[in-house]
Amino acid sequence: GGELGPVLASLRSDPGLQPLVPYFASFVVKQARAAKAPSASGASGTPSSGGAAPQKAKSVYASLGACQALLDLVQSLVANLHLSWERYLHQVLPVVISFLVRKNLGRAGEDHWKVRRQAGRLLAEMCAKLEDERSCVDLQTRIARTLVTGGLMDAGKALTSHFGAIVGIACLGDLVTENVLVPHLSTYMPCLGEALTSSQAANPLQQYEAYRCLEAILVAVGTLLHASEYNTLLRSRKEPAAPLIASLRSGGGGGGGVNPTSEAEAAGGGSSA
Repeated sequence: GGELGPVLASLRSDPGLQPLVPYFASFVVKQARAAKAPSASGASGTPSSGGAAPQKAKSVYASLGACQALLDLVQSLVANLHLSWERYLHQVLPVVISFLVRKNLGRAGEDHWKVRRQAGRLLAEMCAKLEDERSCVDLQTRIARTLVTGGLMDAGKALTSHFGAIVGIACLGDLVTENVLVPHLSTYMPCLGEALTSSQAANPLQQYEAYRCLEAILVAVGTLLHASEYNTLLRSRKEPAAPLIASLRSGGGGGGGVNPTSEAEAAGGGSSA
């Protein structure tokens, strides 16, 4: 919100924050895992001196405002041109992915879709921070495959998780959409069609979530088709295609380095039947 505005602005531009990056990364991870640890007063399993029962620390995922604030923090640091993030991506990326594929974010009725879209954009920005272009392409591919196997094509995951996976892949670019998302649509669309057309009058929320997934797919594929038509037009005029697109087409997945799956594997939850 407005109170964090000056702080976020400083994080985006301060040239002296590099020594603090590992502490910021650790803070982000601890916030995402707060629900698993008891609060200080109840750490021993006994009531505090005031007689209150021990309580667990509130999960950041339970508050949509806290989710947005944590994403804003990371986004501001990633936008700081003076900072290098490559050594800490393996810590922070799984947290960002968890905002995409977690079943529930915030309270019922809140606009968690907006937070998932923000997480998708942040994923793309974090990949773009890699100086080596081939490493960037490899990381995008691994993240997209993680979103497919741990979100989109997992029938046990909620439709909200499917939506986050689709949005995350689309944010990684047209080539990732074409090579990772599109090949799975022939399998996924019939399953989504069942949720859209079956007589589930008793569960309108699930039908609404299915429509949001369909909308995300149409946007991703529509953007890809638009880019394809534009590039075809460029070639017909004998103008060179964009250098970035050409380099992406020559790149491949695999390789070592960042493993984006560790935190995301536990983030999805069950189906929102």
